[in-house]
Amino acid sequence: MKKFTNTFLYIFFICFFSFLNKMHAQECGVPNAFKTLEGNNISADILIDGTLFWDRNNAGFRITTQPNPQTATVFVEGLWMGGFDNNGDLRLAAGQYTTGFNNDYAAGPILIDNGQMTFDCDNYDQLWEVFDYEIQQHIADFAEDGIINNVIPNIFGYPGNNNLFFENFHGFSLPYSSHGLAPFFDNDNDGNYNPSAGDYPLPESVHPNAIPSHLIWGIFNDAGANHTQSGGMALNAEIHQTIWSFNCAENEILNNTVFTSHKIINRGTSAIDSMYVGSWSDMDIGCYNDDYFGCIPEMNTYYSYNEDPIDGLNGSECTNEIPTFADNPPVQAVTILNQEMDNFIYYGKNPLGSGGIYGPNISPEYYTFLTGWFPMNGGIPLTYGGTGINGSQLTKFAYPDHPNDTLGWSMAQTNTYYSNRTSLANIKIGSLQPNESITITKAYTFYQDENLDHLSTVDLVYDNTPLLQQMFDDNFESACTFVVSDKNVLEESSIQVFPNPTTDILNVKIENPALANFSIFDIYGKKVLEKKGVNQPEVQLSTSAFSSGVYFLKIEIEGKEMMMKFLKL
Repeated sequence: MKKFTNTFLYIFFICFFSFLNKMHAQECGVPNAFKTLEGNNISADILIDGTLFWDRNNAGFRITTQPNPQTATVFVEGLWMGGFDNNGDLRLAAGQYTTGFNNDYAAGPILIDNGQMTFDCDNYDQLWEVFDYEIQQHIADFAEDGIINNVIPNIFGYPGNNNLFFENFHGFSLPYSSHGLAPFFDNDNDGNYNPSAGDYPLPESVHPNAIPSHLIWGIFNDAGANHTQSGGMALNAEIHQTIWSFNCAENEILNNTVFTSHKIINRGTSAIDSMYVGSWSDMDIGCYNDDYFGCIPEMNTYYSYNEDPIDGLNGSECTNEIPTFADNPPVQAVTILNQEMDNFIYYGKNPLGSGGIYGPNISPEYYTFLTGWFPMNGGIPLTYGGTGINGSQLTKFAYPDHPNDTLGWSMAQTNTYYSNRTSLANIKIGSLQPNESITITKAYTFYQDENLDHLSTVDLVYDNTPLLQQMFDDNFESACTFVVSDKNVLEESSIQVFPNPTTDILNVKIENPALANFSIFDIYGKKVLEKKGVNQPEVQLSTSAFSSGVYFLKIEIEGKEMMMKFLKL
């Protein structure tokens, strides 16, 4: 124990002074990119600051099938990483409660210019998205004659590797990456994203026939941030984040799941040894003060459930009018689909209600948690039973038994004082060499049954997680009949566009006029005309200044859109 304590103090001082020396090299602020994934029964807020599922103020993993669709099961999730470089210095980054002053991640890739790292934070402080109906239209368009006649901006402007159309849509070019950029189905197998050849966005672990209902992609790194959250030295890691969901009418598991994938690339010149990657979770099953959690090590799964049959502190009410699940509290599970969970540990946001187990304040404490130890008093191992401290049997997993197992170790059976806690599920990577990558894919699944109580609902996690794992292993090829939403597509019969071909004027006649936006793109995806906020049955768009050739007209009305091709003579 004394040796561990001395090492702990040594790591702290080395990291602290190295951190101060390297502060001047960082360039980027907190990423502001934000979108909401809305592909099935879950509405999930997405960011690229190392956290997910919140808007930096409110819980953002909402279950839309509830009487109040704002009722949520996750307040925030964070990505933790840590390991040692060739000099023995600790490198660490952690996503937690990101603010304008506490962040370890910056938007964009790590660019190398004359051997020096540079960053393009502003251009990449955004998220790219695509919907199933857009992909299906794109596939059908190419299948018809091998030519794309309808340029869909979300597909042609998608940041797939070597996308020649990207700059026309976004005003800057993509860097080449041997690890790729945004994932896609490579229809012509040339390694480049070319939507005009039938390529389309697709997560790496998904069969081409299993089209996600909504996909969101972003890129961030830990080298361009000041690491004011953890105080750690940068790993020089670049992270490619893909989030998606399926709309699957006959498969309740998929309809209640959001998938995440993080490809972590070592862009530094040093290997990262003894490396761990952690999934930090602040799960709140509705009300945040009456929750328990546990894990299923053999299924690489952890979960949160309600402490009692009623979600809330005063009956079904909660502080600050936070919506609750009342008398039908669910279970929120997270399954690591392609890596092995090495350990599962926790700490309290209020140490007095968590046996004195407090959260990390400095980078060595973050790393200690990643290894499955508590950082108090220089390091305390996790032991089986009670609060996980001062037991006689060492273990790597906190609360690994079913809550209904009277002989097992769970929060329910130990009658743990309910409090607001966070958990950490960790993966042991070992060594990550320069330019080497590791991908971690997880499933966030919501379980609820009005016929089961708060503890028996955990049975659904045990019963359905193997099925979910099998779907992933099969690339979701036969998981269900995928439903393609057309709710955002305008009916072509309600709009007339003429003449086509045209010379100087393109007329648009709308059957049921409403506030509309019009955009015209050239064959390379560059926007050449835009007219917004038009509310009249007939609109004239001038094409007199256009060169002769093929163009695409995009019409947006009340959240729906359509694209059509026309010829300028």
